[in-house]
Parts: sequence; structure tokens; C-alpha cells
Amino acid sequence: MRLYNLLTTQCDARHIDLNKKVWSPTPYILNAKTGSEATEEGLETWYNMRHWLINNFGKESYPIFDEVGHWHRGSATVDGWTWIGFSTVERRESFMQAFPGLTTLNTPERHSLDTHNPPRD
Repeated sequence: MRLYNLLTTQCDARHIDLNKKVWSPTPYILNAKTGSEATEEGLETWYNMRHWLINNFGKESYPIFDEVGHWHRGSATVDGWTWIGFSTVERRESFMQAFPGLTTLNTPERHSLDTHNPPRD
């Protein structure tokens, strides 16, 4: 739950409550190599991932609209990587097995949630 803890404790204080609401149903977050949606390859990768998620876990979770599901995609893609959260460790592991080489539990150190004190390269 490293990424969930990062989202709910180490980001700008103005965002903590919203992050908790959005991610608490799906706290087991990974980084997925979705690519850029501006490319055909990126669109195809996300299409395949999304359909796998829907077929295996149902509709996406949108807790800010009171729709709770078993998975949630982050709203930002940075350098081709997108956070996807899962309701259980087992669901996350299942997704990782379905997309080997396209997932990681880590986030690049240079991606910071603290906009006031960004890391130095």
C-alpha cells in the first residue's frame, strides 16, 4: 500500500481528503505502463487493459460519484505510466500476471506529490 500511503499522507494537505475518498476502495495501487493515449499503441494497450479489468472485476470505481468498484484508474498518465488501484492484493496480483512487464509497484522517485517541495534531479 506504499502508493496509497503516499497519496493519503504525503501530498499537499488540500488534496488528502479527496485522495482518501477516491482511493480508499482501491488502495492496492500499481503503476501500469499504459503508454500515451496520443499514440495508437498507447490506445491499444489501455483498451486491452481496460477490457481485461471490466471482464474480470466489473465496472470501474468512481467513489466521488458514490459508485464503488474493485478497480480504479488514476486520472493522470506521466511518462506513459498510470496508477491503477485494486480492492484487494489478489486482484492486483492477477492484473500483474495478465500484463507481465507492464506493471510495477514502484513509482519513479522524481514523480512527487508534493508540489511545494519537488525532488531535485
